[in-house]
Amino acid sequence: MTKFKELTEPPALVGAEGFQAMTGAERVAMLTALLDAIEERANWEKQAIIEQLAGATETTPIPSQYGNVTLTIGSRPRVINQEALLAWVKEHAPERVRTVEEVDPEYKAALIKDLADIGDGEFVTATTGELVDWVSLGDAPAPKVSYPASRLQKATKYRARRALAQHLGEIAAAVTDV
Repeated sequence: MTKFKELTEPPALVGAEGFQAMTGAERVAMLTALLDAIEERANWEKQAIIEQLAGATETTPIPSQYGNVTLTIGSRPRVINQEALLAWVKEHAPERVRTVEEVDPEYKAALIKDLADIGDGEFVTATTGELVDWVSLGDAPAPKVSYPASRLQKATKYRARRALAQHLGEIAAAVTDV
């Protein structure tokens, strides 16, 4: 049996006669457009932070009066050259090569787990220290900006909801020319 969250009334709207006069579909359309506008601006602001902190090499908390914002720098993924991996396994553990010339998935997983990054995009097996040529680093992921949960973030979101409730009529009029 599916449990449904009880629908509660949103905060009372102050000075929002124009908003309240809209149909439900009009309100949804206006709010969806507003969400899009806010998201676009937020993405622009996030990109500005990414550009300001270009060259950052680690996750960085950025303080604000509303709580920290975080610049996250991801690690570069490993890219496995399947043909080179197969040739390597044929030489070092031929019993782990399947007759369809596929590396045993368990062995492959163990080999990948055993890799050690020695810098400059080169890897060795941690067990033997042998340099392997069947793995390389992929492109670095794009940095992301997030607003992690905190007491300040929750308070700011609460104030934002109240401000929206208090000024939605004005916003709706400005967005919809009502």
